[in-house]
Amino acid sequence: MRIRSLLLWAALAVPGVGFAQEGPGASYLTTTPLQSPAGEPALGTQHRAAVRQAIQASLAGNHEAAIPVLTEAVRYCDAQQQVPGRKALSFQSHRQYALYMDGPGRGTPTEWLDMACANAYTHLGYIEIERGDIDAALRWLDKAIAVAPYDVEPLCEKGAALTRRKDWQGSKASYDRALMLARSQPENRHMEALALRGVGFAHIELGELENARASYIASQKLDPDSPTAKQELAYIEQLQQEQRR
Repeated sequence: MRIRSLLLWAALAVPGVGFAQEGPGASYLTTTPLQSPAGEPALGTQHRAAVRQAIQASLAGNHEAAIPVLTEAVRYCDAQQQVPGRKALSFQSHRQYALYMDGPGRGTPTEWLDMACANAYTHLGYIEIERGDIDAALRWLDKAIAVAPYDVEPLCEKGAALTRRKDWQGSKASYDRALMLARSQPENRHMEALALRGVGFAHIELGELENARASYIASQKLDPDSPTAKQELAYIEQLQQEQRR
């Protein structure tokens, strides 16, 4: 539908969580490089500090320093998931663990993995998006989504990856699921505005301008200072004016 400059969706007003790179000229740069809150300690906590430092190094531009550290954490996380007779999943809180065990995990022995595992998978996916290898990114992000059933960040990263591929339906589906979790899981409320912007962008590309407008307006109520929402709303208005001529 369009070839134009796109703003990053990473400018969240959440201290210590996101970092902003919004501004014109970031052509189709739609990744969401965020650091998740650490969550409560669990199996694999010993990798938490190293994963956090590796993510910081990567966000500063040093992917090569980050990859071996993230890979070492992933090796541990993979091994925990391969233990016979039980699952191993990442949760942000005791509340989420209890929710899972009372629902889809009922009757299944399940170890609680530290969020370091989910964060390592997610950030390796982010690095592959930055490198332009969308297939590799999706493999990492699908692992993160599988290991962390209530985490929003890998879903937003997957939406960004599918946006790079111009798979608007797939991107919207990923952001829709992220939005549902952001609204239903208190631990993920800080991601709601970003998920809404992702949904809105997909709606624009699908030609659903009124739905796009509603998504961006809803995002502004949560993040009124977002330059992305302002620019996209102006673009929607431009498209609607052209349609009325």
